[in-house]
Amino acid sequence: MSKTLDNPKNQHSEICKPQDQSFRASATEYRGEVQPLEDGAIGQTLNHRWLETSVNNIIQEALELWPDLLITSGFNLNGVVLIDQAVKAGYRGKVVFVDTGYHFAETLALRDELQLIYSELDFVTLNANLPDNREYATNPDDCCFKRKIKPLKDYLAKQQPSALLSGRNRDGAETRHDLQPFEAGNPIKVNPLFNNSREELEAYAKKHGLKLNNLYERGYLSIGCAPCTRAVLPGEHVRAGRWPEREKTECGLWWGKLAL
Repeated sequence: MSKTLDNPKNQHSEICKPQDQSFRASATEYRGEVQPLEDGAIGQTLNHRWLETSVNNIIQEALELWPDLLITSGFNLNGVVLIDQAVKAGYRGKVVFVDTGYHFAETLALRDELQLIYSELDFVTLNANLPDNREYATNPDDCCFKRKIKPLKDYLAKQQPSALLSGRNRDGAETRHDLQPFEAGNPIKVNPLFNNSREELEAYAKKHGLKLNNLYERGYLSIGCAPCTRAVLPGEHVRAGRWPEREKTECGLWWGKLAL
């Protein structure tokens, strides 16, 4: 059964009736093993509830359970959709972006535009303040860690949020095929869009007139740092433009031994 994203009602105890069949968090299509939270009973309850409710309600319930949660974003398609939905669900907290020093000018311009559009949110930009040593060309893993992962980890260590709201979805990368609606950890990761395809995200963005990165329509379907991102060619995976000519597919923020 498909679940809607366009449902403003907060209905935690019942399955929401779909209003937009193109956007769903599907219980019938999800078959992953959910990692329990520290409290197994809570984890089991959330598993059933989150798999059988709208994306909007997932966010609303997360806000009730973890009111100090934060959004982390690089302002890709998923991130913009998540921000829009979070605001509709009542989120009024921080949106944390890590400026590595290598982002496209278009990405920084979008960040500034989103700050104006969603003025009720607190946009926070972190920066490692490192010199341009072109380490991305010789050791991209270290570059990602020093410029992206470490600044965010240091910030989270100070803020101590209970949970992070993430825009990741299962078809966004090979490493995310088994992505779960929530993931145990400190902080907990909440993935309301886990079961939505890129086509569904695009349809939602178009329907609601969301502002996207200007590079997106030029084939940059997954946008990271400029030196390590190219446009995706016809027939390629959405993430094929990230770290081209390398086996690397993740920055390490969500996947690997140094992940959050």
